[in-house]
Amino acid sequence: MTVTGPVDLLALTFPTHRIDPAVIDTVADVVANRDARILDLLVLVADADGSTSLVDVSDGLAEYGLTPLLPQEGSLMSDEDVDTVGASLPPGHAAVLLVYEHLWSARVADAVTRAGGEVALQVHIPADVVAAAVAASTGTDPAPAATHEESEAS
Repeated sequence: MTVTGPVDLLALTFPTHRIDPAVIDTVADVVANRDARILDLLVLVADADGSTSLVDVSDGLAEYGLTPLLPQEGSLMSDEDVDTVGASLPPGHAAVLLVYEHLWSARVADAVTRAGGEVALQVHIPADVVAAAVAASTGTDPAPAATHEESEAS
């Protein structure tokens, strides 16, 4: 398989070891609509003592209800990616780590290339930066996306 679109790593955290089925269904819909392709997927679980366990695709994602999200590649996350998320995961929580390709962007880039053009720049801008820029341009208070730390405080 050839990867032609931009690729991102997404870490989704949950306050229990249970992954909400609505989240799984939503991600599965994005994949079914061919807007994204999952390239790698892992689950991290933090036990009550703070130790973390890694669940890989071959180790039984079915028990977490993640079978509809089976990745097409695998082994794309570095140990550093996993360690970073694991170190910030509170006891009793779980995280789903996804490496995914933006297929919609690849389709646009293909059309541009066929038209003789090229994608000259593509930059990922975090949601809180966008919210602040919109607020500054409209004179309103920004409504930033909740961060992990903000979620923990509430």
